[in-house]
Amino acid sequence: MSREKKTKKYFGICLSGGKNEKTFFARIDEFDKENKLILTSILNAPQGDYNTSNDKLLLQHFSKIKNIAAVGVDVPTDLPKCVTCKLKCPGVERCKVESVKYMWDLHRKKEKNKPVFTPYTERAVEHYINAIEKDVFLSAALGANSAPLTARAKFLQKHFKATFKEVFPKLTYLRLSRHFGLPREFFNTKRHSEDGDEARWQFLKLLTNTDMIFMYNQDVQLMVDNPYAFDAFMVALTLILDSRKLCEPRPKGFPKADSWILFPKEQIEI
Repeated sequence: MSREKKTKKYFGICLSGGKNEKTFFARIDEFDKENKLILTSILNAPQGDYNTSNDKLLLQHFSKIKNIAAVGVDVPTDLPKCVTCKLKCPGVERCKVESVKYMWDLHRKKEKNKPVFTPYTERAVEHYINAIEKDVFLSAALGANSAPLTARAKFLQKHFKATFKEVFPKLTYLRLSRHFGLPREFFNTKRHSEDGDEARWQFLKLLTNTDMIFMYNQDVQLMVDNPYAFDAFMVALTLILDSRKLCEPRPKGFPKADSWILFPKEQIEI
């Protein structure tokens, strides 16, 4: 069997709108017998023109690659259950759907005077993550900024043959930063600020020191300079952690029919 066939390829996509140039994807290769990881490439997605969409070029790129183990994106891959529900609606206050009941339980545990959630824009997983983590915030799947990206992810998902998973890269970064002992001030640095550059540099330097993954210097520099490239890498890295059972499982009582997001366990060894 050739080395190529022994290689599993994990792709992380930082997805932007279908008409702009900020989509990046990162590829991490895993060699089974050697148990080695290599950041093989990290690229800006191909750009279309008057006759060809960005989506078509992106899908063409992936169609030429064999042995894709998983593809991850940093935007919602599923709609809120309320959007597709066909039951007669009694209103959010009286709804008995498991997902809505779960969100009510979390809502009542929050600070008082918070407005009632809107189940047609929000999902149970967003409420769960925002309840357990105070240093990051996960926006609603159909919030003002997320809705167009959710729609694009749903479109692309139909055309991918590989497993398609949703990842929250900011939470991966947060939990691994804690693991590495990075200063707390790095947790919420602005993506495009000088502090953001420094945070990404320190994080990648510590990750490199673990010998978990090999990365070329030019790719490290690209991720330091470009937060979209960094997020694509974090998505791919989360897929690796998931393959090694280092991501959080669904909590007890979480709605069975609801989508889940991949993020690392609180305590891991890498």
